[in-house]
Amino acid sequence: MMQLVATSQQRIPANHKPLRPGERYKLLHKIAKTGTTKIHLAFDVDQGHDVILKVVSRENPDVIRALVNEARMLEKRISMSFPEFYEYGELSSSDFNFIAMEAIPGRNLSDLIKMNTAGVTWWKAVGYVREVGQALKDLHEGGYVHQDIKPANIILPDNGGSLGSIRLIDLGLACGIDAVAPKIFLGTPEYASPEQVKEKKTSVRSDIYSLGIVLFELLTGKNPMLDKNWARSLTNQLIKPFPELPREALVGKLNDVVFARLRNIIAGMTAKDPADRPQNIDIVLEALGELGPPPFPDSALKYIRLLPI
Repeated sequence: MMQLVATSQQRIPANHKPLRPGERYKLLHKIAKTGTTKIHLAFDVDQGHDVILKVVSRENPDVIRALVNEARMLEKRISMSFPEFYEYGELSSSDFNFIAMEAIPGRNLSDLIKMNTAGVTWWKAVGYVREVGQALKDLHEGGYVHQDIKPANIILPDNGGSLGSIRLIDLGLACGIDAVAPKIFLGTPEYASPEQVKEKKTSVRSDIYSLGIVLFELLTGKNPMLDKNWARSLTNQLIKPFPELPREALVGKLNDVVFARLRNIIAGMTAKDPADRPQNIDIVLEALGELGPPPFPDSALKYIRLLPI
């Protein structure tokens, strides 16, 4: 997650309180570290269950503002696809603030793509993206844009493989639809929309662009905007034409009609000009729904994540 710019009037949530290390949460292990942010799995001694602790250093005001923003967004619980929010606090004996939130056992789409380097079957990719689209529908109708849609922020819970359970995380960059344009780049270069790269005002179409890249990557195992050089990934979003979906690279059976529709959906979602993209996520969901059911009985839908790719 990149830095978030916010006004100096942004305050910490009302339930903010100091916390001494080991007072309530027992750290189990570190899940991830990015810059001054650390993600831990911890045990909540008071409530008797595991939680995720996102801990950030107060030495970076922008990162603290992002943490506050995420706490506020989680507390609103605009969508049940978001993790449940427990509390925002600070470690009283150190220079760190934290969010405690629901621990969701499972893996993210980034892990899934790494395990399936040639991509997943079209019906699984479409199923995942439709679920993310439903979460974005809730967010957009609530008046917000996520601004950091990417596989690493999409969780597949360990729940027996049932549909309708994808979780969307990392709301630190989420902003109001009417928010002014930021003065710095916000997002992840290889998934950011061109308007994000230009530091212009974002909209629901910015999330649609990023989701189009996720869909392409799920189908092919590759993100065509990614470059080893961070700056080149940004430049790619501005000038590199987004490639057409290559049929020969797809996994599983796919008829001509479904392929053509899928190719056109991705092309529309990843248009450089926001005006050329679908105007809202409902249009995307409707188009994906028109692709038809996967090539097996409806009774097998609930087992879709247990099927071999």
